[in-house]
Amino acid sequence: MRAPSSIDEELPLEINDCVAILVALTTSTHDWHREVFQSVLSDLLGQIRILPSVIDNVRCLLERELSVPYCPQWRVSEMEYERRKRLVFLCLRDINGAIDNALNAGQFEHS
Repeated sequence: MRAPSSIDEELPLEINDCVAILVALTTSTHDWHREVFQSVLSDLLGQIRILPSVIDNVRCLLERELSVPYCPQWRVSEMEYERRKRLVFLCLRDINGAIDNALNAGQFEHS
């Protein structure tokens, strides 16, 4: 899969905002702010369920934004940063599987 050059411009504003906030929370909040991070991740997953055709662009954008190595100046610990990144991509994998299952069952169309 090749990412479009302007992925963020192709995403609906609500989803683009969720991605930007999720990236910021992944790198910029203290370890104990897990509930805020989890809330935004849940919101993004909810937006993807509403508009499943964006999943590939969301994944490409998050891969690009979260591929940076840990920076010691961030408020989050390295272990928590890696945990958050792993959780984001596990959730995307799970929702992609759910979308594929729904497509196979004919529940909605993937555009």
